[in-house]
Amino acid sequence: HASEAPDIPEWARQTVWYQIFPDRFCNGDPSLDPPDVLPWHSEEIHSSYVYTGGDIAGIRQKLDYLETLGVNGLYFCPMFTAATNHRYDTVDYFTIDPKLGTNEDFRQLVQEAHERGMKIMVDAVFNHLGDQSPQWQDVLKHGHQSRYADWFHLHPSKPGEPLRYETFGCVPEMPKLNTAHPECRQFLLDAARFWIEDMDCDAWRLDVANEVDATFWRDFRRVVKTAKPDSYILGEIWHNAMPWLRGDQFDSVMNYPLYDAIVDHLILGRLDREQFVAAINQSLIAYPRPVSEAAFNLLESHDTSRIMGLAGGDEARVRMAYALLFFCPGSPCIFQGGEFGLDGLKAHMIEWHREAMPWERPERQNRTLYRFLQQLIRLRLSSPELSEVPMCWLDGLPDEVFAVSKAGHILLCNPGSRTQVPRKRLPKGRLLDALNQSELPSGKPLKMKAGSVLWLKVQIT
Repeated sequence: HASEAPDIPEWARQTVWYQIFPDRFCNGDPSLDPPDVLPWHSEEIHSSYVYTGGDIAGIRQKLDYLETLGVNGLYFCPMFTAATNHRYDTVDYFTIDPKLGTNEDFRQLVQEAHERGMKIMVDAVFNHLGDQSPQWQDVLKHGHQSRYADWFHLHPSKPGEPLRYETFGCVPEMPKLNTAHPECRQFLLDAARFWIEDMDCDAWRLDVANEVDATFWRDFRRVVKTAKPDSYILGEIWHNAMPWLRGDQFDSVMNYPLYDAIVDHLILGRLDREQFVAAINQSLIAYPRPVSEAAFNLLESHDTSRIMGLAGGDEARVRMAYALLFFCPGSPCIFQGGEFGLDGLKAHMIEWHREAMPWERPERQNRTLYRFLQQLIRLRLSSPELSEVPMCWLDGLPDEVFAVSKAGHILLCNPGSRTQVPRKRLPKGRLLDALNQSELPSGKPLKMKAGSVLWLKVQIT
C-alpha cells in the first residue's frame, strides 16, 4: 500500500466551506413541497420524516448571498432520493430527490456555482442503504433468495423466521452494504464516478467512512481521481484517521480533534490552558503536513449542537473560537446559520441544531457575528499562507491572554478579564489590525477587553 501522504489538490487548502442542509436552507419552489410540509419556521422539527421544503431552487436563489458572505466552497448534505429529510438513507444514488428538484436543476446549480468560483462537495453514505431502496425491498420480498441478498450482511435464518441483518447504528431502516461483493461494489463506484464526471462535482464527503472496508476506498479513490484528478476526497472519521491517510484512500478528514480542543476549552471549560494547547498541538501533528493543510475544520455541523447554544449565548467566546478556527491550518467551514448565531442544541428526537434558516426574521440574525465571520473569510482567502501548518504559541503574555503566530500573523484572544499586552512581548515592526484594516499605535501596550480578539499582521520595518 502507499506510504506517502495523498496527492491533494491545492485548491482544497484555499477553500472556506459553507455546509448546507438542503431541507432547511431555502424554499425556492413550493410546487415541490410534499403535501404535509411544515411551515418554514415550524417548531415541530422533531423527526427525520418531516420536511420544511428547502430545495435546489432555493440554493440557487441564495448564491448571491453566499458570494457576498465570501465563501468559495459549498458542501451539501445528501441530496439523493431518500425517505428522510437528512437523506443518509439512500434510495437512489443516481437521482436527486424530487423534493429538491431534478438532476438537471442540480447540474445548473453546479454550473452557476462554478461561474462564481465556488467548488461543490457532495455527501454520500456508502456504508448502508435506506430500507426503501429497491435492492432492500427485493430482499424483504425474497429473503435469502433475492438477487441482492449478497449485497447485504444477512444472518442465517430458517424459513418463516424474521430476517436478521447487520445495520448502521442498530437502525433497522439502514441495512449495511457488503462492499466486498463485486456487483454491489461496482454499483457504488459507478455512482461515485457519475457525480464527479457527469455532474462535474469537485469533491466527495464520505459518511461513517471508518465502517467501510479499505479495499473499497482504494477502488473509490482510483475511480474518482481518474474521473477528475484534482478532486478532493474527505472522510468522516471522528478519531485519529492515519490508517486512511497514507495516499491510497482519503485526501483528508473532518477535523473533530480540533473541534474538541476548541470547544472543550473556549466554550465548555473542560480543558485548562495547558491541556488546550496540548490538544491543539496534537491535532496539528497527527497527520502528514499536506493532510493537515487540507483538513476540514468545523465548530458545528448537522451532527452537533450549535456552538452558540453550547456557549450559552456568549458571543465573545464564539468569536474567539471562530478566529482560532480560521487561524489554524486546514479548510474552515461554516454550517448554515452559524453566521447568524443560531443556537439550537442537539437532543434526542429534537433537531434544534437543524432549524430552518431565518431569512425573514431579522431578529434571529446576529449581524455583528455575520460581519465578523465575513471579515475572517476575506482575511483567510486573501492570505494563502494561513493554510500552512507551522504555528507558534507566544509566551510571556498576561495570564488572561493566549496568542499564536505564524507567517507574519498573530492571533491574540482574551477569554479572561480586561488586560494589557506589552508591546515588547510582540515582534518588532508595524502592527496592523487585520480585521479592521488599521495600524496600531507604536510603543503603546495593546488594550484587550474581556472576550476580545486581535488579529495582527506584522510588517517588519
